[in-house]
This record gives sequence, structure tokens and C-alpha cells, in this order.
Amino acid sequence: LVAMDTSLAAQSVRKRRNREMRAADAASALQSHRIDMLLLIATSLMTYFERTGFTIAFTAVANVNGYSQEVKGRVMGCFFYPYAFSGFAGGALSRTFGVWRILWIANFTWIFLCLVSPLAPENLFWLRLCRFLAGLAQGMVFPCMHTALSGVTTVSTRGFVVSVVVSCIYAGAAASMMISPALVAFGGPRAQLLTAFGIGCAWLALAAPRMARDGSTRQSSVDVSYKQATPSSSLWDVPWGVILCCPAVQAIMLASFSFHLVYVLLVSWVPTFVHHILLTDLNQVGVVTKVAPWLLMSVVCTLAGKLSDVSAARMGVRNARCLLTCSGLCLTAVPLLLIAHAETPSAALALVGVALCADGFSRGGFSINHLDIGPQYAGIIAAFMNFAGTVGSATATDVGGRILDLGVDDRASWSLLFQCAAALCVASAAAYFAFAGGDTVLFDAGVHPETCCHAAAPAFKGDATSADDYLETAKLVPSSDSSS
Repeated sequence: LVAMDTSLAAQSVRKRRNREMRAADAASALQSHRIDMLLLIATSLMTYFERTGFTIAFTAVANVNGYSQEVKGRVMGCFFYPYAFSGFAGGALSRTFGVWRILWIANFTWIFLCLVSPLAPENLFWLRLCRFLAGLAQGMVFPCMHTALSGVTTVSTRGFVVSVVVSCIYAGAAASMMISPALVAFGGPRAQLLTAFGIGCAWLALAAPRMARDGSTRQSSVDVSYKQATPSSSLWDVPWGVILCCPAVQAIMLASFSFHLVYVLLVSWVPTFVHHILLTDLNQVGVVTKVAPWLLMSVVCTLAGKLSDVSAARMGVRNARCLLTCSGLCLTAVPLLLIAHAETPSAALALVGVALCADGFSRGGFSINHLDIGPQYAGIIAAFMNFAGTVGSATATDVGGRILDLGVDDRASWSLLFQCAAALCVASAAAYFAFAGGDTVLFDAGVHPETCCHAAAPAFKGDATSADDYLETAKLVPSSDSSS
């Protein structure tokens, strides 16, 4: 009994010391990568500032030249077709040639296109080509960013850090909604593109030394253990099938699909609902009122990331990610069921704000989870997640339009639309709870896709921060080479 007490006491001391060392390593990692983090935050801000601002600028051009809705849709749709697929190349190329090289080149491409994009009526073909290339470039940006984040975060900090970077998406969109109309009114549509170009040039200048000094992000101490899995050196060496067939990856993709479907559904169709059902023009509402839900979404997303870190330390990584994702998606379903019954624009916007905040809360789980289950392939899994989100966005506009064709002036059609979205949120939450993972999957270890989930695949425990921690907690059989 004395020996057992002594052993338990020593184990408790060792665990406490390991927690203190992990906290110190996390703080040191963030301190040493603070420039990287600022550049990644700036990337999120400026990409969505440009993307949202172009829609505002081109709408002004279309109104002046009398473009039909079909022409507007074709021009703006050219962006999303390559955007959905280029992320796969971005995630793989960032592992081959270096994160910051690919990120710098991708950002340079769409920034340069802001300068040369023609807005004259006789140059619609070239404008569509420029938007196609811009979508191709921006589709590579976010998988590269997630590859970078896998190297600058630890288990105890990744929730907050990733959420801060992701939340800047909505902050950038909100900033563009406030600033771009004034730019267009003051200097014309070209002024918005030139502003995005100037912001982008500043980013390129700041990131150039980072690209020149180091073509790939230095791995933090949490990634030491991944040396056991051989990193791929080319696009074709990535285990695409194993990753795609992993239930944990599919759970992330489904959550991303539902999140983006709800987000785009509210952005695209609520103004139409207010116009046809509540007989009010949303343009008469103040700018601050219109962007407030997106600013709140940004704040909630950041707080959710911090809560995810705290919860992971207490209840485990998988339970923490499930808590935030499932609760966020289920809470999103409640205001969705009520929006169609709103009697005033203020009530409708308030419900939209609640839905967006709950939707943003879910990002504190699934949008971090890919770093838990596959930090080696964070960019690749992020590309799958981004693809599912893009499909969800397209579904929101396409299927939403088909449902509303039943009667855009009938509340029953709107109720059906929002009920379908609410049912999808609940179903996605249930699927995520059933299949989400928390341990790191060795995709390179030849694991069969059907067993590639948190419960069956050989994995590094989510709370391990070094190879020694992994060998102690996972109880794997050591290699025949004792040095490994």
C-alpha cells in the first residue's frame, strides 16, 4: 500500500509537471510565432474584405450598365467554381514547397487581379476570367493557413488561435460592408478594388521576409511525434482515399456543410424575406444594424475557441469538440424555426443574430477538429472541409430558390425552407457526435479507411505533447530501432 501511494503521488507530480511544461511551451510557441499569427489574421481580414467588397462594387457597375441578374450571377459565380477545388492543391503544395511560399504566391495572384480586373461593359469576358483566377488563388489560401496553424499551435492553444484567425473572416466581411459602399460612392467601383490592392500590397511586403527566410512553418513540440509517419513529398503521395473515407473527417465535412448552408441561407434570403413578407426594404436599416450580427458572430467564434481549449483540458479533446459543435448546431435550429413567424424587421434581424451567433459557436468545435485528428494533413482536411462548405453555400442558394418558387409571398414556403435547414443542423449534430474524433489518426500508417476513426485507428492521444507522452499514454509497441 505504501508503494502504491508513493507511485500514485509520483504520477500526480509528474502529470502536474507535464501540465506546467505544456502551458509554458504553449506560451513560448505563441510568442515565437506572433508575426506568423498576425500575418494569418491579416490574411483572413483582407481576403473577405476583397470578396465582399467586389460584390458591392460589381452590383454598382451592374446597376449603371443595366446588367441582368443572369449576367451578375455568371460573373460572381465564376469565383466559386475553382474556389471549391483549388484548396486540395493548396493543402498538398504547401506541404511540398512550403506554407509561406504557396500562401504568398496565392495572395499575390488575387491581389494583382484586383489591379487589372476590368469593369467596363465591353470587357465582361476578361472580368469573368479574372474572377475565375481569383477564386483559384483564394481557394488555396485557407488550406495553406491551416497547414501553418498546425505548426504554430499546441493542443492547449489551438482552439483559441484557430478561432481568432477564423473569426476575422466575419470581421473582414463586416468591415467591407461598412467601408465599401462609401468607397464606391466616393471614387466609383474601381476605388474599392484599388483599396483591396493597396491592403494586399502591404501584406505582401510584410510577408516577403517570412517567405524568403523559411519556406515551411517550423513544427512545434507537439509535432515531434509525427516523425513516425513519413510525410509525403508530392501531390500524388497524399493518402486522399484514406483521409476522405475516415469517419472523423466526414463528420467535420458534414458539420462544415451545415454551417455554411445556414450562413449563406441567412445572408442570401433574409433580405428577400423582409422585402416580400414584412414589406420592408432592408437597405433602409442602418449599416451598423446590418453588420452587427456578423460582428457578434466574430466575437462568439473567438470565445468559443477559448472555451474549447478550457473544455478539452477538463473533459478531453473529443468531448470538448462535440460539446461546442453539437450544442451550437442544435441551438441554431431554434431561431431558424422562428424566423418565418417574425412580424417585424427588428424581430427577424434579432433572430438572425441569434442564429448566426449559435452557428459561430459551433465553429469552436469542428473547425479546430482537423488539427486534432490530422495535424500532418491539416491543409488537406481543411480543403475537404472547405469543399463541403462551398457545396453547402451553393445548396443554400439553389435549393432555397427552388423552395421559394412555390410561393415567395407565402409564409408556408419560408417555414418549409427554414425547417429543412433546422432539421439538417440537428441531423449534423447527431452525426458529428457519433463519428467525431479526438485522437490523431496516422493516415500514412496504412490504416484501412473503415477503421480510421478515433476509436479504432492507432493514434496519438489528444493530450499528448511529445513522442514520450504518446508512447506512455498510447502504449504502442516500439519500433525495432531503439533510437526511434
